[in-house]
Amino acid sequence: MRQLTLLVTALLALVACQPEQPETLERKNALLDGDFMLSQSSFNSLSKEDQYMVANKILAPMMKGIAVDDFFETSNGLDNLNVKATNFVNNTLSALNTDLSTAQINAINQDIFGYDLLNDDGTPMMDEDGNTLSVQSKYRFDGSEPQQQLVARMYEMPISKNQFNAWMAYFLANTIMFSPAREMESTDSNDVYTVLSFLETELSAETPIRDIIRKWMPRQSRFRVARSPENQVLEIKENYLGIFNDLPEEIADTQSGAQACSEYYLTDDSEDYTLRSDPANKNTTQVLFQGYYVTTCEEVYDIVAGHPNVIPRVTEVLINYFLSGRPQSARHSLRNAIVEQEPTTFKQIFTGIIFSREFLLNTRRPKSFEENAMAFLHRAHWNAQANSGNMNRDGIRNVFASRSNNFRTNDKKNMTNMGQAPMEYKIGRYPDVPMDVLSFAAYHKAMREDILISQSSWSGSRHPDENDELFPVYDGALYEAGWEKLKPSIENFDAEDLINFTFLMTLGRKATTEESITFDYISDSGGNNQPAATTVTGELEFFLMEGLRRGKFYTDDDDSICIRTDNGRCDGEREYNADDIMEIMLDYISRLPEFYYFSTVQ
Repeated sequence: MRQLTLLVTALLALVACQPEQPETLERKNALLDGDFMLSQSSFNSLSKEDQYMVANKILAPMMKGIAVDDFFETSNGLDNLNVKATNFVNNTLSALNTDLSTAQINAINQDIFGYDLLNDDGTPMMDEDGNTLSVQSKYRFDGSEPQQQLVARMYEMPISKNQFNAWMAYFLANTIMFSPAREMESTDSNDVYTVLSFLETELSAETPIRDIIRKWMPRQSRFRVARSPENQVLEIKENYLGIFNDLPEEIADTQSGAQACSEYYLTDDSEDYTLRSDPANKNTTQVLFQGYYVTTCEEVYDIVAGHPNVIPRVTEVLINYFLSGRPQSARHSLRNAIVEQEPTTFKQIFTGIIFSREFLLNTRRPKSFEENAMAFLHRAHWNAQANSGNMNRDGIRNVFASRSNNFRTNDKKNMTNMGQAPMEYKIGRYPDVPMDVLSFAAYHKAMREDILISQSSWSGSRHPDENDELFPVYDGALYEAGWEKLKPSIENFDAEDLINFTFLMTLGRKATTEESITFDYISDSGGNNQPAATTVTGELEFFLMEGLRRGKFYTDDDDSICIRTDNGRCDGEREYNADDIMEIMLDYISRLPEFYYFSTVQ
């Protein structure tokens, strides 16, 4: 049998904190590069529509998106797509290695939390009644839901090293490896805060995966999930090594590890589930764990963190989320390709998966709520302060709430009711997005009612009036900031351009012939040169009738259907009708299955 002294020597070489050499730092900061990843040249060879779809598939997991008029040159319409976001893949990878400046971070925090207006001399600006004038916070949060502020920061930060670190922390905290398991009675919001702050700090420092796991295992928040030494050893073997208690020798191995950790225990609720050590139960006998003699729990943690299974297991756990539904052979092939490159950091593995050909070109799977909702809002230039609906300043706290938050979860459109509650489940979120009837009903209802047809939050036309607190206004998906004037990038659009703009923004493709004919018929003045409304059938016919029912459309003397205007005449080309036309199209799109799935390149 190998002796403990040999074990300690081997593990020190793997996980001990030593001053890093320049070549080590260079390797740690380097991203992976291999044939399994989509290169810039391969990206450029795709059709223009597929380039846009793939670009947003890269960004969506990070709760980001790129607007149609930021990716394409749109000033002359969309008949012939011309990409202006050239070198997109390389530029995005470069951005993920670039820190935001202190000034940028301060400006983002001011935007999120609000700030007082100052005079030129730095004194507070006052109104006529002597009250300090301030710009209201962009969001409001629940004090017991720390993930809400993280989501707001992720959304507001541009693609950068800072944003990616925050996103990785959020993603990892929703996996079996680091979930704070808010659903358990022994955990609470402090554990959510602990895991998020721990992960973001370590990821920002480019701490190696093995070191992050080694630091996390002894934490109280980890033990609050396990609740006993045996469960602790069982779970860290499953979580980080992929070794399960399926065989008698594996059960015996877990029991040996538990004996080494026997001094630790969790108090009950009367003492707030605190991790403590009882010297009377301290193990003094050498036991065999994973082929090594150990005596203490610290040695068990060293073995797990230094185990050869760690990198393959971590890679596999993450791949199962991104490649959900793909054959096991495809998932194993990507895992092997990544592991062969000997990654040491989570950033290397995440970028290897997100920028992989397998994910970007071949994977069709349901999008999580974050991947769909937040990415759409980003493409559409969401302004929470401009919305009076559910996705207003309270939007993030209305949706990103834990199951214990009864006030929020009573709203059927909450993520808990979608089966996607953040940081809730002991085993993390299931890799397959829940698409059962009840979960999807909540998902669809939130997407349709609170986001797609809540046009004040994304159109750009809303501005503060005399009843509002001051808030900044921004260009929206359609209009220049604060009024119903089309942005210069789309002011020359005809009806067909507006239709294709809407479909590209939501589905990553232009409208089909039937869709284009239908909605062009709606938006064209008087329906000139368009087929009769009665020739449109099925789902599209329903939406023509729905537009009439809502008073959005008007039937002219020749049975043409168009946008209703103030004087009751057909005048669909007027720019202040663009958001009404888009709302009807988005209502239709909310019913399409493809809206809820990542697409593949055909």
